[in-house]
Amino acid sequence: MQMKKILAVVMSLCMTAGVVSYGAPVITQTITAQAEAAAEADCYSFNQTTGLLTLKGEIDRGALRTFNTKYGKQVTSVIAEAGTVFPEDSSELLRGYYNCTSMDISNVDTSNVTNMDAMFNCCYNLTSLDVSSFDTSNVTDMSYMFSYCEKLKILDVSNFDTSNVTDMYGMFRGCYDLTSLDVSNFDTSNVTNMPVMFGECYSLKSLNVSGFNTSNVTDMGAMFYDCKKLETLDLSGFDTSSVTFMSGMFQGCYDLTSLDISSFDTSKVTVMGDMFSDCTSLTTLDLSNFDISNVKDTYDMFSSCDNLKTLILGTYCEGILKKAHLPNGDGWVNAKEPKTIISGDGEYAVIENKGKNTYKRLPFKITYPTNINVEYSEKYRQVRFTWDKVEGADKYGIAVYLAGKWKVQAQNITDTVYTSPKNLTTGITYKVAIAARVNGKWDTANAINNAVTCTIGSYVKPDREVIYGSDLYVIADEITMYLGPDTSYGKVTTIPGRTYLKELGDMKNNNNWAFTKYNGQYGWVQIVNESGEKQIRISYSYPIVAKPVIYLYPENETDVHVEVELTEADLATTYPKYNNGWDVVAKPDGSLVNKADGSHHRYLFWDAVNCRTEFDFSKGFCVAGSDTENFLKEKLSYMGLTEDEMNEFIVYWLPKMEHNKYNLISFQSDKYTDSAKLNITPEPDSMLRVFMTYTSLEDAVDIEPQELSTFERKGFTVVEWGGSEVK
Repeated sequence: MQMKKILAVVMSLCMTAGVVSYGAPVITQTITAQAEAAAEADCYSFNQTTGLLTLKGEIDRGALRTFNTKYGKQVTSVIAEAGTVFPEDSSELLRGYYNCTSMDISNVDTSNVTNMDAMFNCCYNLTSLDVSSFDTSNVTDMSYMFSYCEKLKILDVSNFDTSNVTDMYGMFRGCYDLTSLDVSNFDTSNVTNMPVMFGECYSLKSLNVSGFNTSNVTDMGAMFYDCKKLETLDLSGFDTSSVTFMSGMFQGCYDLTSLDISSFDTSKVTVMGDMFSDCTSLTTLDLSNFDISNVKDTYDMFSSCDNLKTLILGTYCEGILKKAHLPNGDGWVNAKEPKTIISGDGEYAVIENKGKNTYKRLPFKITYPTNINVEYSEKYRQVRFTWDKVEGADKYGIAVYLAGKWKVQAQNITDTVYTSPKNLTTGITYKVAIAARVNGKWDTANAINNAVTCTIGSYVKPDREVIYGSDLYVIADEITMYLGPDTSYGKVTTIPGRTYLKELGDMKNNNNWAFTKYNGQYGWVQIVNESGEKQIRISYSYPIVAKPVIYLYPENETDVHVEVELTEADLATTYPKYNNGWDVVAKPDGSLVNKADGSHHRYLFWDAVNCRTEFDFSKGFCVAGSDTENFLKEKLSYMGLTEDEMNEFIVYWLPKMEHNKYNLISFQSDKYTDSAKLNITPEPDSMLRVFMTYTSLEDAVDIEPQELSTFERKGFTVVEWGGSEVK
């Protein structure tokens, strides 16, 4: 399990301070001799009788670490004289003072420190530590900084400047006795690493991380692991769009009664094992925005969540597997069909999900109408509602949302059907709630939560229906769906922020509106509103053909017409603007003049989305991320790119590839050129098209090397390069 790996890392940190290498006697004797002479040095003095370590002047990290090897376990208190300056690298500086109970280092100048990794790690008995005056403005690494300061009850880090910090791995892990911690002013905009940040803070009852900027964080594994007494946690502002690892994130949060993670973007997450395991007080989880399409590990995700009774899943969550160990109890039902158990009869639930659904664990009593059907009559312009009978209900009521308020239309209905008045206004959308009265009490809250919408009339059909439509994600607080591609059309419904939609169609010459479906209703949504504010983020379900650029090298100044013919992708962005092709004046040095507007260019740029080509990876190269630059230089030069062309290729692709552990790379030939044809007039004498496809790997693989051809330029030469990341 991942937790064991994390634990092993921390234990190795704690033990290193006491290690003596018996395999290297000469070195050992040297270190010992230095240590024995080091009870007094320029930067410290140590009273072996009292156990007091006094720091002074400019601290020499090497000298102090050598001292720690000999005397670290004897230190019981630390003070710093005025004028004490900590070194730039202060990692592990005061680590492993197992018996130290107090540190007065308020006089220390830390303005030049960049690394505070494991600075106080494994100071098990420390009860007093004043770091409130620390200048941390230049610090980039705070990983393990206070880890396993087990007896600290108070720690004031409220004034820490963390604007340059990138790593907070295990920063407060194992601070068992901390009851409160003020990190509300932390600037985490540059942090990429937060695993186990608050792990094993057993006594924390509250924690304010609502102001955290987590847009660059990639790892949140075990972030709140074993925060046993934490009762509330506001993560509504967390941006998790870059996170890939959430294993054990809330594991062991026994007292956590509610958790709002409905805003989480999990589209890049690959591991969710143990994410909620042992959250024994949680009763409801809203995972409606969870996208688990890339998740490979959900083992023990819900283990021991014995009180979990409500689970909300969304469109991009296809279900819950047995290995997630979601307690099944008497079975789970879809709230829309509460009489049918859908989770199997085993100890752990297995749920298949399509769309957005609320699941309930039996036993529970439903006090609101379900399975609501809406039938619209074109002839009479009226709506008929039917629903399932609610056990124990003696009356039903109908309310409509008008002018910002719910208004009751009828409340003496004894049957499970209601028909509206005739001649309702075409183009108007109504939001309708149906409530039941059980034992004299109206359940209006659930009625409103399960309200339905109906539109009188029909929507404008798109000019083009899209089979491979874009993914649409609502980034505004809410948006309006209209009957047509203009705000003058009738309103269909309101779509809340953080909702995922699918593009189903569009209009010619109008790329600011998309036809889509929400909660069973069809309509149009606006990408950018009238104020110029972007409301919807567009992404693509299929690979992107990224930045193909076309260089033209005629022998003489020539008028050239270039067209891109795509059969398995959709043209997206072009520069200069593509209008049934490009018409340019090309010069022998490769410079281009766009005839449409007279602008000058180095190359023609295009890219495409919804690429449906099945690229060939039967042969290629497995390259370590750190070796990618040299690999590309060698292969691109061999294939025939000039130095300038090669540099432009590498500048674009290297940042996307060099941080991967490995890249599986294959240069495509017919698979690419057959589906993305270049039609050029006059016809070139020679043409080189370099199209690289790659996928990132965690482990190296064996692959048959690809044989590449070299290119000879002659006459009117055309060169193109591009690529695609295949996920």
